[in-house]
Amino acid sequence: MRHGLILLLIFFIASCILGACSEGNHSNSTLTKVDSLLSTQPHEALHLLQEINPTSLSSKEERAYYGLLLVQATDKSELALLPCDSLVDVALDFYDGGVNKAKALFYKGRILVKMGHEKEAMDCYYKALPELGNTYVEIRIKGMIHEDLGRMYFEQGLYKEAMPELDKAFDFYSFIQDKKAMVSVSSLVSTIYIAQMKKKKALSTLHRMLKLSYLTNDSLIIGYTIQNLSGYYNFFDELDSALVCAKKALNYLPSGKDRSKTLSLIGQVYLQKEQVDSARFYLEKSVNTKDIKAKAIAYDALAELEVIISSPWYRP
Repeated sequence: MRHGLILLLIFFIASCILGACSEGNHSNSTLTKVDSLLSTQPHEALHLLQEINPTSLSSKEERAYYGLLLVQATDKSELALLPCDSLVDVALDFYDGGVNKAKALFYKGRILVKMGHEKEAMDCYYKALPELGNTYVEIRIKGMIHEDLGRMYFEQGLYKEAMPELDKAFDFYSFIQDKKAMVSVSSLVSTIYIAQMKKKKALSTLHRMLKLSYLTNDSLIIGYTIQNLSGYYNFFDELDSALVCAKKALNYLPSGKDRSKTLSLIGQVYLQKEQVDSARFYLEKSVNTKDIKAKAIAYDALAELEVIISSPWYRP
């Protein structure tokens, strides 16, 4: 009897161990699959990660790996990163160096930016750079870090500090021929040149950006690039060119995407040209958006339109 109970106990323990190993192997294989999906199917990768209970992961390494994958899938799916903060901290504590340490530092930096802690974010970015080597993935992360740094300096109005970071980002993206990322950086560089009233440099950058956008074969990127060109012409009061580009941009933007900014831009150009009926048509269409900033700009333009109409010197 005693011997039978011992055998039963051994069998029960063995079953538990095998079950735990099976669950761990299943989780680990899922994490490996997620890693392979990150670049091409981030939404699917995120879905798979959400099906895993983090408490079921059997080791600190798996939990750190899980946290790192989750924040990357969340970022690539264009969702808020703040809920990933504690999981990124797990990865930061676990990895001593190398590319995973750099990724953890990079995403912690992005989270800190969202929290309004720019100085701490910059510290994370600069600590991440020495951890990176020269593989495709690591070069791309270098580009992303320098682009983020450039954007942070830009938002503080520190254009002199922003430009070297953006130049480095463009060079890294160019090395790995990531044309979409090159377009992103060029957009920010052209905005800085416009703010500095450097018309020739801004236009040259925008034309380079347009060539790159056509090479991506992505209608959304092409549309936004032409929209940026329209904004340039509008800023420098070349209204006919601004209108042509804005309408061309509208044709490229996919129907499922929010077109409010482009519609608003067209409406504002018509308003400057004092073509009130056309301005009202496009501005009223642009109000139907969830983008609060775009909605506010459209309402401001509509209010300006009403002021023009009610003025004693207005002649329809």
